[in-house]
Amino acid sequence: MKRWVMAAGAAWLGGCEPEAKVAPQRDGAVADGAGGPAGPTVERFADDLAGAICAAHWRCGAPFAELALFRAMAGSVERCRGVVAPLLAADVGDLHVSLAAGSTRFDPAGARRYLDRVASACRRGFGEVRQHGYGEAFVGAVTAGGACQRTEECAGDAWCDHGPSGDGRPCPGVCRPRRAPGEACESVIQCARAGSADDVQCFREAGSERCVAVRRVGPGAEGAPCGTTPIDATTVSLAECAEGLYCPRASGPQHCTRPLAVGESCTGGAPCVAGALCALEAGGIDGVEFCRPYAVVSREGERCEASGVGARCDSLARLACADGACRSTGDGQEGSACGQGRQEFFDVSCEAGFYCDRATRRCRPVLGPGAACTRSEQCSLSNCVRASRDAPGACAERYCF
Repeated sequence: MKRWVMAAGAAWLGGCEPEAKVAPQRDGAVADGAGGPAGPTVERFADDLAGAICAAHWRCGAPFAELALFRAMAGSVERCRGVVAPLLAADVGDLHVSLAAGSTRFDPAGARRYLDRVASACRRGFGEVRQHGYGEAFVGAVTAGGACQRTEECAGDAWCDHGPSGDGRPCPGVCRPRRAPGEACESVIQCARAGSADDVQCFREAGSERCVAVRRVGPGAEGAPCGTTPIDATTVSLAECAEGLYCPRASGPQHCTRPLAVGESCTGGAPCVAGALCALEAGGIDGVEFCRPYAVVSREGERCEASGVGARCDSLARLACADGACRSTGDGQEGSACGQGRQEFFDVSCEAGFYCDRATRRCRPVLGPGAACTRSEQCSLSNCVRASRDAPGACAERYCF
């Protein structure tokens, strides 16, 4: 299910979608039920975080096609929570090793602030929730220069440096202080939290990247300027758009724009309005796409359209379109079909403990620590490590983040 979470995460950005990478900083409203009446606990943290993500997903509305499609399939906050929580469980569970070693500790008050901020972050995706580790929820004990597996182990405003980003980063890494606004960066995780600023970014300009503080303005009405504008070497302004509008990616001036209506051409990549998806027109010109309406089918045997629009099978229920009808792909365990591709916007996924073999499109058991691997998704901890980019991979014993 990791693939559809990433797709949905991109959709959660909503509103204006800046080019640079953003890490949330502002505290928000208290999430309904986040942590329960007794407050957050480390045992419930994965479930509480899933609840905060899904609460934001439902509260913030669904102006765009991908976000609306996910909501139509999930149906409710509780079903969303039930799907997302298992995806977080292994990552959060790995922190118990750090807790036992004393390299980090769980802070219930910090966890509450972090969960509240996630639940209030309408325009931020799941990937951005994770950019600074799990925020204040975990307090590291490893000082600068010390060995670390993950950023949650580093004390103060620091990050765990594993070298160049990408598959196969070495573990352990080294705790390093985050960089001040104006200093060079490769990722937002390297940038220091910017005090009263709304966010921080690793901002690209003129072929280089630097840490900057972000001042949010808006939301702007249709036609209003939007996007990121440098103020000085250490600060940028991020003009956002009102609910139901988006900020197009463009090399020139950007303005808040409505998503495309049903029947409009979406070939250039602009998003369609809720209830429609961008697809080739049946019998139309090759390469020319239009916004076409759809409906989600959640029962096996009901009619579907192989084109990917019209009647669409519920991927979250592990249904795929075959011979004009929605068919079950199995239980998500070994041998079940997965990753069906074109018709399902969110790939049919495998259960926890299995991964989707790209060659066979069948679920296979994940590989344990030390097993040979070619991609991180094959490993039980999603970390296929290589001594060098061309060296054979092996599944790591710990997360490396």
